[in-house]
Amino acid sequence: METPSDSYLTIEAPAEALYKDKGSRFLAFAYPVANEEQIRERVDALRKKYFDATHHCYAWRLGPSGDSFRAVDDGEPSSTAGRPILGQMLSRNVTNALIVVVRYFGGTKLGVPGLIAAYRESAAAALDASSVVERTVDAVLEIGFGYLVLNDVMRIVKEMQPQVLAQRFDNACTMTLAIRSSAEELLRERLADRSERLCVTGTDASETHERDCRYAPDREISAYGRKRSLREEGILSTKDYYKDLHMGKKNLISITDFSQEEILKIMELATRFEADPHRQVLAGKVIASLFFEPSTRTRLSFESAINHLGGRVIGFSETANTSVSKGETFHDTIMVISNYCDLIVMRHSIEGAARYASEISKVPVVNAGDGANQHPSQTLLDLYSIQKTQGTLDGLHIAMVGDLKYGRTVHSLLQAMSFFNPTFTFVAPDELKMPDEYKLFLDEKGIPYTETRNMEEAIDSADIVYMTRVQRERFSDPMEYERVKNVYVLRNSMLERTKPNMRILHPLPRVGEIDPDVDRNPKAYYFQQTENGVYTRMAIISYLLGVAE
Repeated sequence: METPSDSYLTIEAPAEALYKDKGSRFLAFAYPVANEEQIRERVDALRKKYFDATHHCYAWRLGPSGDSFRAVDDGEPSSTAGRPILGQMLSRNVTNALIVVVRYFGGTKLGVPGLIAAYRESAAAALDASSVVERTVDAVLEIGFGYLVLNDVMRIVKEMQPQVLAQRFDNACTMTLAIRSSAEELLRERLADRSERLCVTGTDASETHERDCRYAPDREISAYGRKRSLREEGILSTKDYYKDLHMGKKNLISITDFSQEEILKIMELATRFEADPHRQVLAGKVIASLFFEPSTRTRLSFESAINHLGGRVIGFSETANTSVSKGETFHDTIMVISNYCDLIVMRHSIEGAARYASEISKVPVVNAGDGANQHPSQTLLDLYSIQKTQGTLDGLHIAMVGDLKYGRTVHSLLQAMSFFNPTFTFVAPDELKMPDEYKLFLDEKGIPYTETRNMEEAIDSADIVYMTRVQRERFSDPMEYERVKNVYVLRNSMLERTKPNMRILHPLPRVGEIDPDVDRNPKAYYFQQTENGVYTRMAIISYLLGVAE
């Protein structure tokens, strides 16, 4: 099968096959791989699992063109095993793949022709059992730009449809985009005049190298960026920051927008609202619920909180029936809707969109999630759940498990808990480890933490086990997702040695990381956690509007 120059064929997911000849058994395994480290891990794992086998022969190819390859006979006569396996990969033009054939000798020698045929057929059977897919060779671009050109950039992204690997709209806007190599030049040209910084990284996502980078430092940064810098330098007080930038209104965009005292105030208010959830403190208030991307728990818990307190909800849960579908800009949508309400609750797929909205809105803005960036109301309900189950926020040991690289909830929770002398244990595979910037944050504050891959060991001493799902949507390479998606699964049997006070939290939705048999365990608290979201969001809205008693 012939493929275009900027695409290649590979295996979508691991597959297995069995071939028998004259009593010998050949166990064939096909894997998608991205580098030699993954290859070594796969081969070593099979050697350990099938330690009593006679031979472990294999071949691999790497790179879009398959230029890097190797064939290993593992004690079989030269070129009778590895080469036939590699030949099957070459004949089908498959790359970024590994095939291992494990042989159990059956007592009858096959001879050279027989061995070649057996390994060839075994490899063919593994490939037949595999799903071969076409992948594109992508160029990765990193861009930085000001808020003033946000709409222009997003229009180009919508028209050319690159994959958005990362995006952050904070002090300045940044995006990391992947696009088919054949369209790289056009995308670069269209973005060139709108970018403060334009970097192009390598064409193989498994190995990126910076090739070209252009800066335009004379472009104006956002008002938020300027004011935040002054605050961080101690030139502008926090009080003056909010008064000057937001005309006296308080927003909740990041958990760092709240001080320790404000966090404790939210906990106090949530407790009072839980005791009496029907106080009409929002009577006469109109709250806009703007969900530019889907949500279940967050949207409904906010709307439930508003209704319980006597407020009215306007807004939308999808943009298909709004003027956004007609091309109305995000700027104009926020400017218009802020005329109709007393507060905006907003979720958006673009990181930093909530911060931008808070700068132009006449009314307070609550960030209900912006991409992989922040979800501060989730963090506050997590804190409330921790306080309820432990009786305190101080001095707790928290184990965070799963996707610690992309999980916005664990990043925000880590920052919020830094006020309360915690100890952390991070449980994650190497691909999903806690980013260095957050570990540096803990180091600077003198907060102890450890990293491990052993979940059972970590949870035994924890007060809170915070589980997270591995997020498929954050992976540019499906092979990487398949390799780590089920690396940690919490089961009921693992909870026997845990502390009596330990509770399991999860931001939900879960995929497979918590077995359903855990649901009946009294230490499972994730469904109660969602109920706490209603009381916490009552507290947040009331506090920001200044109507809390």
